[in-house]
Amino acid sequence: MSAARTCPACRAASPSRPGDPLCPACTDAARQTVPCPLWPFDSPLMRRVLAEVNAPAVVAGFRAATGLSQTDVGALAGWSGAALGYYERGRRSTVFDIRVLLGFADAVAMPREALLPLVLGDTDVALSADSAASESGVDVDRRSFGGLAAGAALAAMLPEAAAPSRVTASHIKYLQASADTLHAQDHMVGGSALLRPALRQWQLARRMLKQSSYTEVTGRQLQVAAGYLANLSGWFAFDTSNLRLARQLHEEALDLATSAEDPVLTAWVLNRLSSLSCYQAEKSRESNASPASRTAAHEALVLINRAADEARYEPLPGLHVVIAGRQACAASLVGNTAAFQAAITRAWREADRTPGMDQPRWLQLEPGGEDLIIEQQARGAANLGDLVRAESLYRMLLDRDPTPRACAFLGARLAGIQLAQTDRHGAIATGLSVLKILEGGVASTRTLNELQPVRTAAAKSGDEEFCARFDAAERALTAA
Repeated sequence: MSAARTCPACRAASPSRPGDPLCPACTDAARQTVPCPLWPFDSPLMRRVLAEVNAPAVVAGFRAATGLSQTDVGALAGWSGAALGYYERGRRSTVFDIRVLLGFADAVAMPREALLPLVLGDTDVALSADSAASESGVDVDRRSFGGLAAGAALAAMLPEAAAPSRVTASHIKYLQASADTLHAQDHMVGGSALLRPALRQWQLARRMLKQSSYTEVTGRQLQVAAGYLANLSGWFAFDTSNLRLARQLHEEALDLATSAEDPVLTAWVLNRLSSLSCYQAEKSRESNASPASRTAAHEALVLINRAADEARYEPLPGLHVVIAGRQACAASLVGNTAAFQAAITRAWREADRTPGMDQPRWLQLEPGGEDLIIEQQARGAANLGDLVRAESLYRMLLDRDPTPRACAFLGARLAGIQLAQTDRHGAIATGLSVLKILEGGVASTRTLNELQPVRTAAAKSGDEEFCARFDAAERALTAA
């Protein structure tokens, strides 16, 4: 009986099953993220094995992170499944040839700067957006582009991953794995940290659509994958507070979803566009721009009603929960209390159907139905002037142990509600808890902007600690 294969990353434990690329502990490490990932599958393990010049573990780590089979990864790299297995086990000496490793990195759209740990032998080396821009001669106007959103320009100017001559099912699976990974990472590190790698993958999908050959069926799948990546990139741009870029990306996603005749993706994109309009309506109200607020609120209602129409025949309760919740928010912004309550009731009814239902991966990664509904109830209560109710609901959400990014944003919203009730000390205390999360690695410019009124109040009251920590967080987001 042959001995168990040793994990190429740790060289100590063994994979659980014959076909697994890594041992369980290393597989988990391959699926973790770093604070500012350069691509979807950037991880502490990937950086470590690169620094160790452990080429077999680079290949195996990629497969563990993506969840793709040997056949699929082999198809991406132009190797047979058997050859890939030999590479992962270090039984093909050519994998240690830097040209072979670079070819593999290019084939799986791993950006060259992600290979810096290999060149410098340092696991902590990371190429920031600003340093890359400086070295590339890119002139980025931060005031007009919005801090980390400079990654949008940078992603277009750094070397591009070449599109394959022919797109197969393996390429579609890779794009889907990229999107699912980015979506999961968002809940941990925030969209501002993920805009750049998301834009890279979206641009790769666009190049496939324009430059590669594919069958009719694969072409439709490619349109859906590209649409989802554009929509996800739009969400990250929104979290970076670049609303103009966010809208452009969502509109691109809507065109792709419509061309692919995919009602689920179409409804999801319309929901994101409605979310943008809801946000603009809320911000216009805060600045006393009533006409602009009414226009944005009406647009939000029209968009989410279109989403409901697109999804009406889809047996996806999770999607209907999201749509009903957004309808509730839009109704509250136009002051329609009855419509707000009716939409919340619909959302709860759909949430009761969710357990046990088969949902797409991206819907499974969204907050649970109850949390989403409570959040929309809180937003609606604030929009309708019931600040006491809104505060109670936001506290309820924070007690439910949300993900780090959600915890930061919900806390920032709670701080704003407290400040609106003239509870300056409470708002500053809550704001400090949000700043602690941002200091811990969550990158969300939108969240920090929610705290700007609290920063102003803290300055008036002479709270130097809050002001200093807020300003430091702002600098860190700008330079990340």
